Amino acid sequence: MSRLSGSAFALGVALALAVVGVPAAAATVAASAGPAAASPRPALNLVAQRPRVAVRGVGFLPQETVRVTVLGATVVTGRATAAADGSFRLSLRRPAPLSCGRLLVRAAGARGSRAFLRLGPPECNPTGAAADAGNR
Repeated sequence: MSRLSGSAFALGVALALAVVGVPAAAATVAASAGPAAASPRPALNLVAQRPRVAVRGVGFLPQETVRVTVLGATVVTGRATAAADGSFRLSLRRPAPLSCGRLLVRAAGARGSRAFLRLGPPECNPTGAAADAGNR
């Protein structure tokens, strides 16, 4: 079995698509498109905790609208738009924490990106799969 070069393969795909009525320009783009660049996993980093909760998000999709929620005794919500590099920074009013001193910060992108961050004493922030399952 012989191997086709990349350009021969693209030409073959373009010809096959032309037979079924797909424009040549679309066929060329479809045939030459390589694997998508891997983007970093979305994450939140704490910038400041007092007097406001300030977070920096990274790994979100470019220009994605992100809803950030700080969960404590009350809920505070804000929105940010990720920059071209997928990052954003947002400062929100700090709600009173839960009884153990815990706050949870969640970021949900409009196109599916998700991240969360737990704040508070270690005894209030259990680790492991069971803790993560309740915070998605």
